Amino acid sequence: MQSTSTSASRVTTPAPRSVQAPAVRRQRCRLHNARASSSGSERPAGQQEQPVTHPTGRRDVLLAGLFVAGSAASSSVAAPPSWAQAELGSSSSSSSNSSASDSLVQFSNPGQGYSLLRPSGWEQVDKAGADSLFRDPGKKSTNVGVTVYPVMIASLDQFGDLQAVGERLLGAERAKESTLSVAMVAQTARSESGVPVYDFEYELESTRGRKRILSTVTIAGRKLYISNGNISCGKETCSSVEQALPLVRRVTQSLAVGA
Repeated sequence: MQSTSTSASRVTTPAPRSVQAPAVRRQRCRLHNARASSSGSERPAGQQEQPVTHPTGRRDVLLAGLFVAGSAASSSVAAPPSWAQAELGSSSSSSSNSSASDSLVQFSNPGQGYSLLRPSGWEQVDKAGADSLFRDPGKKSTNVGVTVYPVMIASLDQFGDLQAVGERLLGAERAKESTLSVAMVAQTARSESGVPVYDFEYELESTRGRKRILSTVTIAGRKLYISNGNISCGKETCSSVEQALPLVRRVTQSLAVGA
């Protein structure tokens, strides 16, 4: 009887152990997975940061870049309408002539990979959202700025052709509450060292006044580069700023990437 009892106890004793072992292993696996998930959270976090950097599709990214660039250049040095209209009648021609006589010097940003010709007499100012911004000290509403954005496409023609991008650009301007009217004046497509470049020139009438906007757009190294020129016009037309256009056009279109 005793041996039977002993034998029974020996048989039944391992049973709890065999039940406990898997439970312990499962608990340890849960702890291990929790620790691994915690320690490896950097990779998923990195994957989740992409929508923050690129919150929309490639078309929205480019449109946002064009829209913000135009807004930065227009609002950064915008003068009150009364001041601008007075300047147009008195000193617009003189300031334009003095600006046109300025020699051009090269400005470069190796960190962002671009260079630009700028009038030596223009002043460089800081503006949130703009990588660089230069303005005419005699007429501060005349300026050229450069903005740079990361994108997920390698070339501008992957986004769309000249006509399509131009229409989206005007559409972005029309979407602004301050816009009264906008019309394309000229648009051209060219290539610089094999890199597609689009040049746009359009007139914008907003609650801040009438402006001539010049934009040069290109993509290189998965970066969107926008050189944006801005000139305030007369109340009715932009014919009064024709003398300033060649200089601003040359500066805007001098954008070179890969510098």
